[in-house]
Amino acid sequence: MNRIAVIIVTHNSEAVLGNCLSALQKQTIRPEAIVIVDAGSRDTDYLSSYLDDGRIRLFLEKNIGFSRANNVGLQNIDPAMDCILFLNPDAFPEEDSLESACAYLEKNQDVGCVGGRLLGFDCSRQQATGKLD
Repeated sequence: MNRIAVIIVTHNSEAVLGNCLSALQKQTIRPEAIVIVDAGSRDTDYLSSYLDDGRIRLFLEKNIGFSRANNVGLQNIDPAMDCILFLNPDAFPEEDSLESACAYLEKNQDVGCVGGRLLGFDCSRQQATGKLD
């Protein structure tokens, strides 16, 4: 179980999206596909810089809301994926997060969804706060 897709809904997320995608690049099991759905950002020009990565697909929508934007992402994921991660652009998963989640799901076939502990991060200082969110 290693075919992983990630859906990221953005809305004016220029300040944090790069860190999020960088954290995905460092995963011990890298996602096979990343779908970014922008829901009505004022400026979307920065998003084109991420399209050099062949795994990333971008969908520009009006401000349709978080849930609908996630549904757009889900409709554009290969249904043969083993795992789908819904990830906020201001989340930066630790390097073994995807591997740990997939291993847990594979071992526990009666579980359909897992979530991680949210640790605080100060974007202005680019450092962890040491606190739980």
